[in-house]
Amino acid sequence: MADVFSRAVAHKVSRARWRPATPGSLAAPSEFATGSWDAQHENKVCLWSLSEEAAGEPRAVCEAKHSGDVMDMQTLQVPLCVPVHDGVCTSVSARGQQAASVGEDGRLALVDVAAATVLRLYDWADCTSLHAVRHATSSGVLAVNSVGQLKHWDLRRDNLEPTAIMSSPGCRWPLLCVCVHPGQPHVVAVGGEDGTLQLWDVRQQQAPTALLQGHTAEMWEVQFHPTAPENLFTCSQDGSLWHWRVNDGFSRPAMRPGTVPAPPGTMAAETTPSGRGGGGGGGGGGGGGCGWLGDPSKSGLLIDSLLPPVGVPLNGLDAAGTRLVCGGDTEKVYVCTGIAAH
Repeated sequence: MADVFSRAVAHKVSRARWRPATPGSLAAPSEFATGSWDAQHENKVCLWSLSEEAAGEPRAVCEAKHSGDVMDMQTLQVPLCVPVHDGVCTSVSARGQQAASVGEDGRLALVDVAAATVLRLYDWADCTSLHAVRHATSSGVLAVNSVGQLKHWDLRRDNLEPTAIMSSPGCRWPLLCVCVHPGQPHVVAVGGEDGTLQLWDVRQQQAPTALLQGHTAEMWEVQFHPTAPENLFTCSQDGSLWHWRVNDGFSRPAMRPGTVPAPPGTMAAETTPSGRGGGGGGGGGGGGGCGWLGDPSKSGLLIDSLLPPVGVPLNGLDAAGTRLVCGGDTEKVYVCTGIAAH
């Protein structure tokens, strides 16, 4: 069971990110940044450090003002301001010194941050809002939109059209977050407005390989653990923070923190009072050595709640090593240690 430390911060937290470790370092992360939203006058980006004296309690290091809500955060060596969106920029993704961003204007932009140069602008990447973007490979990005679509662009092509448009049959609710498996970039997890977790093998574009019952409200962030991707983490508008863990080749019943109504089009889990159930899933597809493909509940799926329900939205999270940081509208940051990432 994870230990949890919290710190009141006097503002709503929209995103939280660990400071990247030095390459090759095995030390647990000790510094993280948070961004705020919904402030009356001005939001902020804050840097925090885990206090050795207080057994892991976060302490403030410094802060910087930010005009507008902080919608997403990524770490770059040379951060510069490059205006590319007409309105709200909803998400950014960094790979080396290249950044991709998407916005409510339906635009996708690729920027060389060091040179402060726009490499490519996809003016009509989408006719609706794009909510999240992540690099799949050095030459491809994925983004999700407000009509339930997952799109892929091959950055090597002169054609600005997406190379693939994927959607779950019957799904038209907005998709809000996306993450890519760190070792198998064809494995993608997507969270939506209905709280469902979609698992995709983007080599097979007809339907998700699995639809899993998730939270009871919007899933705001989903993340595979960067070095132990059998662990996946999600947070939600319903105030819950979940740790999903799949066990390849180990058959055991799925477990979840409580009874969750099945979203439309998914298979309901029959949950007993103890929290044991059959798990939800849909679609076929071989695992290909990855327990997240096919039906994860058949290879062994364990779902733990890392926090007691807080009653207000949890908006952002980041996991590294055996630690996870999370924040939301509680005006607190939470640091979970011992998250059992092997």
